[in-house]
Amino acid sequence: MKKQFTKTNKNNNLTFSKATLTSVLVMFGVVFFSMPTFAQQVATVPAEDNSMGINQVIIFLLLCTIVLLLVTILLFVRTRRVIAMGGQGAQEPSFLDRFNASVSIEHEADILMDHDYDGIKELDNSLPPWWKYGFYLTIVIAICYLTYYHILGGELQVAAYDRSVVEAKAAQEAYQKEHGDMINADNVKLITDKTQLVDAEKTFKTTCFVCHGMNGEGKIGPNLTDDYWIHGGSIKNIFTTITNGWPEKGMQSWKTTFTPLQISQLASYVKSLRGTNPANPKEKQGDLFVEEGSANLAPAIKDSTSTAPKDSVKIVK
Repeated sequence: MKKQFTKTNKNNNLTFSKATLTSVLVMFGVVFFSMPTFAQQVATVPAEDNSMGINQVIIFLLLCTIVLLLVTILLFVRTRRVIAMGGQGAQEPSFLDRFNASVSIEHEADILMDHDYDGIKELDNSLPPWWKYGFYLTIVIAICYLTYYHILGGELQVAAYDRSVVEAKAAQEAYQKEHGDMINADNVKLITDKTQLVDAEKTFKTTCFVCHGMNGEGKIGPNLTDDYWIHGGSIKNIFTTITNGWPEKGMQSWKTTFTPLQISQLASYVKSLRGTNPANPKEKQGDLFVEEGSANLAPAIKDSTSTAPKDSVKIVK
């Protein structure tokens, strides 16, 4: 009888049952085998980015969830053990009891308050130490945050964002300058760098001269040195024309031959041909094109010798 009682008492003191241990092991196994996936996601974040990425936030929240699940399981097991023990007497407080500053059922009468609300009474329980000291920790963190960022001049999130935007723009421009893969009709800009224009001139005089002449005076294609354009004379219009072409008018697409960077250089070179007055220029074709803010806007519109109708003047922003 004594051995049976001792065995029963030991079983009651166990914090984990076999089913609970199995559940915990399965949960840790899932987390362990999913870590390589998280590692691959985190590895895609650039090394120079020091801010906490979305993957790190997700992992942190997942770990917090796992901790809360463990605490819940422990509380469940502890409660079931206490219920199973019934009136077998007071037991030595477990680690979980001390961790939560909980009071055993046998001693609840000691913390029962005098208030009575329709037969419902309250227990004067203390806050769990982990919650209380966690709250104190948030106060300490707040003081440190205010001191560092608002007194010692630490970089605030807005300033860090503005800095990251500037750095990203600089990196993008450097990439475009090197590769040109990200240039399109929406972000193309006029190039004035002489080295790039010299390269574009070589391309023009080996590829485009057949239709537009060696100096852009025009042959089969239109004259590129005057102010009249069939499909617009802005840098964006010319970039689009070279990229997509106009097959129905004999202008082929060059997007499979040249990179976006080369096309932007070629379009900028074409823009630089304006007003060069080459020999034997082809007659004017298309509409008078004047960019907004151009100094010759008024004279161009008032030009009485122009063969283009008055309503054909195109002003591009």
